[in-house]
Amino acid sequence: MYSASVATPSGSLVIVNPGNYPVSSSIAKDGVSYYFHPGTIVEKTIAGRIFDYSSFSSSLCILGYGSFTSV
Repeated sequence: MYSASVATPSGSLVIVNPGNYPVSSSIAKDGVSYYFHPGTIVEKTIAGRIFDYSSFSSSLCILGYGSFTSV
């Protein structure tokens, strides 16, 4: 999922299918929206935000039914 966030251009929608997704850094990208299907679990493996948008100039839209946990 992190690779999709990096490769996706601004203005796009990343659709995340059900599954377990361990991440070690923020998956947010400026101008990119996310839709999480039911059964999607995103687990942050180190301290920090899953969606760090503090330096964004445009909006961040998170939709769907994912489950998010962080250390």
